[in-house]
Amino acid sequence: MSSAAPVRNPVEKRMARLHDLWWERTDDASLRAVVLRLPPDSQRMLDAFFTLQMVDSDYATPDLFVRLDAAFETGYRYSRELRQALIETYLHNRPQLAKQGVSDPWEEEHESGRDSAAGFVDTGLSLARHLRRQRLSVVLQPGGVSDAACFERWLDAALQAPVPPEDAGLLRLVLVDDSDSRAWQPLVERHAGVVRVVDAPLDILEAAREIAAQAGGGSGGAALFRQLYADMLVLLRRGDAPAVEATAERAARLATRNGWSDQRAVLDVMVGGAWLQARATSRARLRATARHVPRRSRPRRPATRWGRCC
Repeated sequence: MSSAAPVRNPVEKRMARLHDLWWERTDDASLRAVVLRLPPDSQRMLDAFFTLQMVDSDYATPDLFVRLDAAFETGYRYSRELRQALIETYLHNRPQLAKQGVSDPWEEEHESGRDSAAGFVDTGLSLARHLRRQRLSVVLQPGGVSDAACFERWLDAALQAPVPPEDAGLLRLVLVDDSDSRAWQPLVERHAGVVRVVDAPLDILEAAREIAAQAGGGSGGAALFRQLYADMLVLLRRGDAPAVEATAERAARLATRNGWSDQRAVLDVMVGGAWLQARATSRARLRATARHVPRRSRPRRPATRWGRCC
């Protein structure tokens, strides 16, 4: 198992813990799906984690994450839209892949039909093989679900679709759950052995309290920094990425004047998560690389990093 490099600030600690949990809980060829269970209101922290998967950072896992948010209306249409989204993401990143030596044509981009859960699984496995057997973790967060029972039946079919033994573990579905509602627990129980829960330690309110404590005293610059950080949390929940970035710039200037380098790193991660939630992946990636992160000294499975992986 690989561990992330030592960290100090509250957000980095949580990114490192989730990184380590991913290694511990998901490095299993028998897995077909992973349920990421989050504390309430912590989606933006997960977005920050996904942002860090877009670059070669100390928090990057061996997986290539692909986030798909197509709405679920019917199983047929959902399968077709997911499959097309995979193909479009591949085409978008083909120039970058060619630079990494993946230049052969992918036959799947010219295929048609197979608009079913099993067909989508076949397409995902085909892409993983084409990317030199790169493990894919496909995050499914539909923009809307017309029929929850039908969506669960689609997932059942995907998890039961046949997979060649030599391709076991190349493709996993990732579902995001709320630790209060535990909506995906029935799925976990129905498919015990091939679905695993990862309890993500990403409580954003706990992180906020720790950051406030690290800022020190109750007056002057520390008090203003805490207020700006609280404003950022409110804006994150509203999904207002430009306002989050503007507020972060004010807080960053304050942190620079006071020598709070760890807090600068926290701000970069939060802004990256805000832009990722807004689907502005280039802005998110820029934030993720704004601060130099030392390369890990331990071995890590090489992973292809896409320009639009999330």
